[in-house]
Amino acid sequence: MRLFLAILLPPEVCLWASQIQAELRRRCPAKASWTSQGNLHVTLKFLGEVAQTQVAKLCDALGQVEFGQPMRLKLGEVECLPPHGRVHVIALGIAGEVERLANLSRDIEARCQPLGFPTERRAFRPHVTLARVKSPLRAAEIPRPENLPPPPEFVAPSFALMQSILNSAGATHHPLATFSLT
Repeated sequence: MRLFLAILLPPEVCLWASQIQAELRRRCPAKASWTSQGNLHVTLKFLGEVAQTQVAKLCDALGQVEFGQPMRLKLGEVECLPPHGRVHVIALGIAGEVERLANLSRDIEARCQPLGFPTERRAFRPHVTLARVKSPLRAAEIPRPENLPPPPEFVAPSFALMQSILNSAGATHHPLATFSLT
């Protein structure tokens, strides 16, 4: 099973992000694979292929995450990843209680490492992936959306263990378990 951990976005936040995405899609000069509105999320950790037998242990470990209360977040500016050189991902940054989000990511890393999941070497950079770029593109070539209302703030009450099923139409994401932040 191909698994990852994520904060799921409320419908109104997905709708706002999809408006940004639609404008970018119309004006972006590169070939890209655009994330479907139903798959928009904030990735906390990509786990990769996980045996079905390991899922219960993983859920037990993630159930031990102590956080205290939900966090307030909102979508930020359009970002390019990596920020320099050839762009691979067009994303929306995250604003709000991002330090608390980084703390959650560190706690998740600490809970997953004893189960054999490698610790991420790159610094945690929370974002919502809008597209994966398939042709050469520089950050300066990406149009910036204009005249849109400010992004809605949202409360993240939980995070989820997600399964990603790949098929010819792209990925489909399904929650396997949800973990409360309260």
